Amino acid sequence: MLTAFFSRRTSIPSFIARFFTGGARWSHCGIYDPERNTVIEALMFRGVVETPFAEWLMRYPSLEGVQIACPNPDFALNFARAQLGKGYDYLAVIGVPWRTAWDNPARWYCSELLEASLAAGGRLRWRLDKRGISPMESWMVL
Repeated sequence: MLTAFFSRRTSIPSFIARFFTGGARWSHCGIYDPERNTVIEALMFRGVVETPFAEWLMRYPSLEGVQIACPNPDFALNFARAQLGKGYDYLAVIGVPWRTAWDNPARWYCSELLEASLAAGGRLRWRLDKRGISPMESWMVL
């Protein structure tokens, strides 16, 4: 099993993200790493980072942890860890409502990182053509 956290804040960027994805409940997600007690996430202005879980909990007052069946969760976590330090995928985020491609291996936004990590672990949960996915849509396919 792989644990993912879906969240939202009361910030303007969170509101905008939820608005443009149909009034969604969630605007962000991250992958929990139980060995390090951290969350691997993609953040605007920072790219893919590893955040201590306690800090992540303070940042997101509304969240839901979800365990996702994954044939090889170690592969999924290793894939996510290998993305640390990569940039944020601003163009893909802008294109989510229009389903633009999200397969730039040098840049990630939160839900595409989650879905790519799950696919690396053997759990392809979304479309084969890898078009933009929001955190809410990722949560919905649970």
